[in-house]
This record gives sequence, structure tokens and C-alpha cells, in this order.
Amino acid sequence: MIRKPAACQGCPFYGDGGGFVPGELRGSPVLVYGQNPGEAEEAQGKPFVGATGATMERKYFKVAGLSRDDVSLDNAIRCRWKGKNELPPLSQTLTREALRHCYQAHFKLPEATRIIVTQGDYALSGLTGQTSSTDWRGYALALHGQPHLSGVWVPRRGDIAILATVHLARLFRDPTLTLATLSDWAKVPRLLVGKWPKPAPEYLTEPPEEWPVHFAFDTEFTPQNKLIRYSISTGEQTYVVEGDHPTTPRLRLREGGRSRVISQYTPADIRHLGALAGVDPWRAFDIDDTVWKHATLYSDHPHDLNYLGSIYSSMNRWKHLGAVEPQLYAGADAYGTWEVNQALNKEFLRDPLSRRVYEELDRPVLEYFVKAQYAGQRVDKARVKQVMDMLEIDRDEAQARAVATVGWPMKLSSPQQVSHRLYAEEEILKRR
Repeated sequence: MIRKPAACQGCPFYGDGGGFVPGELRGSPVLVYGQNPGEAEEAQGKPFVGATGATMERKYFKVAGLSRDDVSLDNAIRCRWKGKNELPPLSQTLTREALRHCYQAHFKLPEATRIIVTQGDYALSGLTGQTSSTDWRGYALALHGQPHLSGVWVPRRGDIAILATVHLARLFRDPTLTLATLSDWAKVPRLLVGKWPKPAPEYLTEPPEEWPVHFAFDTEFTPQNKLIRYSISTGEQTYVVEGDHPTTPRLRLREGGRSRVISQYTPADIRHLGALAGVDPWRAFDIDDTVWKHATLYSDHPHDLNYLGSIYSSMNRWKHLGAVEPQLYAGADAYGTWEVNQALNKEFLRDPLSRRVYEELDRPVLEYFVKAQYAGQRVDKARVKQVMDMLEIDRDEAQARAVATVGWPMKLSSPQQVSHRLYAEEEILKRR
């Protein structure tokens, strides 16, 4: 164990633990920046040598084309607070003060660094001031003092990019984030060579003369459902049109056939699409929904556009721009929806059974689902009660079988407990 150096004096965590874990800094373009050391790190005086470090080397470095010898390693907090792995919340003053003191006393950025991969909220907050790695996971920010909260940020030559991702220890409790985290680490080599992120597309403010053959459609509207603006993207061209534009509310239908429309969430957009077309949208358009597509493929994942964009879009984060650059925000929404849909179509090619579920079961009922949301739906309450009672019996039986199989109490209603057990069984089978 390495004792805390004199530079640690004055930190609110100074008296809470004796061990100090300095960073391992190399002449590498990549710095991996974690939260704080665990018990194994404190004992050895080296970062990332415990279970998290082993997982990172075995799985995530491989995706990024890295090895431990290829990167610098450090933590936002370089000691254990009260002998625990957990830190007090970021909302507490002593935590923010500890982050500030540890940064000022110990942070050294190797000259060759071009990317810092931050794991979790504490690491992200210590370098950018942003406190939610959930919002920024999979996206890039700039190091202190560099702009990143206006426009869709693209690193320029000389910029140091922060790539935000999940703290890998969290995956032990919530393995559903594994696919998203693998996607984050796969961006490291693309970020290094400038292939990601790409600039947001330029957009026209005059609408097209007629609806395109295939396009993504998005709207912004007031709580009273008054159209503020709408955006259209064909992938090659993006349009952002204000709601009071002279051509509102009609665009000409395409001659010779129906258009195919992609919506990120159809109930929000469908009424405005119909008003702009001047017809019943369900009769004039073939409609796809990226939320439903993604839910078919990954039912237990989030389906919002910020999450989908972090995995599938060529752009950096744009969902924070709604109040400051609303037209750019709207154009990016439409273009991002287009990119997400293209990526989901490719996933359907690799998973034809899910594609069949979407095309034959989900998509045909989309119209009725949306209309039911607006109009409500009459139900047979007695029959619903009967079915619910039957399902409760099935639930209780399934719960009992699960406990008998596992050998200790668990809740089937907890995705974390179920996924943890499934992952544990997978590891047991691998060892056999």
C-alpha cells in the first residue's frame, strides 16, 4: 500500500483511508479515467487491477484494439473513501471538493493524449462538469474550457476528446448495458482517426415540393399540439420548416406511389403528418417506427432517440440543443432517426425472426395502437379481471420455480437479478 502524499492534505477525503493509488501514465493517445480504486488497487498501489480492470482488459480493450500497455490509466479519486468502493453522491459538497482537490493535486495529462475515456459520473464530472454519464454515454465532449454545449461538437485538430461511457463495475449489477458499452469502446479507434463523430448535416428551410419517396419525419409542437416546426430527412437532404411557413399546412403527395415514412415515435408525429399532407396519413403513407423496431430487437433496452443515437448515429450528441439551437436540433432529430432506421434494418437482416415479428405482428397493429392512444379503447372489464387473475397464478408459479432453481430468494420482476443469474450460468457453462 502506498501512503497518501503531502499533496493530499486539505482534501475532505484525506483522513478517510490510508492508501493512495497513482495513475499509470504513458506516451499513449488514450487515457482511461475511472472513478476510484477498489480494494485490490489500494493493496497493490496500481489502478485497474481488480475485477473491473480484468474485465476491461479481457473484453473492452479488445473491442477498442487496445491493450493495457497501450493506454494511460488513472482515477478521478485516487483513494478509497472510508475503506469502501462507493463514493458519496456527487450532489454532496465534500464529493465535489474531493474531485477538485484530487484533480488539482494529481492530474497530469500526458502530452500524447488525444482521447480520455471516462467511466461513470464521477470521472465525467471531474473533467467536464457534466454529472450524468447516462445522458452522455456513447458521446464525446471536450476537456475543460473547450466548447461542446453549442452545436453538434466535432473535435478539431489539437482538441482532447472525452468519450463518456459506463463504469464497468456497474455492468456486474446491470448487464443489460453491456451492448451499449461495447459500442462505446468500439468508437475509440474511429475517434482516433477522425471517422467519428461526423458533422451534423446542413439543412434547407424551404420544404420540398412534394413528399419524398422515403424519409424520416419529426415534429416540434406546443403542449396544446400546435405545430412549431417539422423536419424531414432523406439521408441525402434534410429540411427544417417552421410551423408558420407559407406552405403550411399542405405538401403535395408524391405522384405515382406511396411514400414510406420513418417516425421515432408515431403517436407524436402522425397528426401533423396528416395535416401537412391534407389526407389520412394511414391511407397515404407506409409508416415505420424506430421505437417499435428497436423494441422488437432489444425489448429491455431504452428506446429514446438519445440512446439510439449513441449507438447508431454518425453524429455526436444533439439532444441538449433543443432550447439553444432549435432548428439544428430538429434537423438532427430527423437525420438521426434516418440513420437509426438504416442501422436497425441491417440488424433485421442478421435477425430475420425479429424482422418477421416486426413486419407481421407489430407493424400491422401500429395504426390501431396509435388511434387507441388518442381515442381510448372499450374493454370488457370482467374478462380483463379474469385474465389478470390467471396471469397472477402463472406469475406466482414461475416465481416459485425460479427460486427452486436458483436456490435462494430472487425476484423475476427484477431485470438485474434475472440477468445476473443468466450471466452467472453462462460463465459456469463456459468453464465446463
